Amino acid sequence: MFHFTVPVREVTYSVKGYGMAGVALFESYADKEQFKPIEPMPFKLSQEFLPKTWLTEIAAKTCLTFTPTPEMQRFVKDTFNRTIVIDIELPSGMRIEENQIGFFLSKVEYVHHFDYNRCFNKLSLFVVVPSTMYGKDICMDWCLERLSTVVNWSPISIRVYDYLQPETTLVRLFPIQFQPALLGYSFVEKAHELRPKLDSLPLLNKPKRV
Repeated sequence: MFHFTVPVREVTYSVKGYGMAGVALFESYADKEQFKPIEPMPFKLSQEFLPKTWLTEIAAKTCLTFTPTPEMQRFVKDTFNRTIVIDIELPSGMRIEENQIGFFLSKVEYVHHFDYNRCFNKLSLFVVVPSTMYGKDICMDWCLERLSTVVNWSPISIRVYDYLQPETTLVRLFPIQFQPALLGYSFVEKAHELRPKLDSLPLLNKPKRV
């Protein structure tokens, strides 16, 4: 399974042997600018990306606020729990360590389940929002890992919707940009700083007293 990002003019493929091949085209649109919807939106979303000091990891923090609209309140009771799905499309050249993210999300009692699709490089979070958390922030910490040198950073698309009412969807694009772009540069720079200097060699060769 291959996932291409537009613009793509032509895709050529060949199949040998017995089997079946199929091509499916999916289009998704998102507005980079903030817009005011006609109807009140029940979701609020914020996303932070912070570089870690060493190695190639990027710390991420996602915060969700769910406030049911008056139209939603007509069909549910006050004690009804809503399941909100957060789909995060990760850029190419990055991955998620499932054991690591499982440890982070286990600290959030409202996270019911998470799914990491390696083919589409997409992370899905299933958050159960009780009535006591309506209008309040639910924040989740997780971590990304860079696998290659990044030249151009593309915004990360995040889609939020109600599991039982997917027709109401919020799509936001969050920029992610870190310098320097070279993979593991901070780790290499720190290693060079810890290397012994020429002026410290006499101190290292100095005999110790017993």
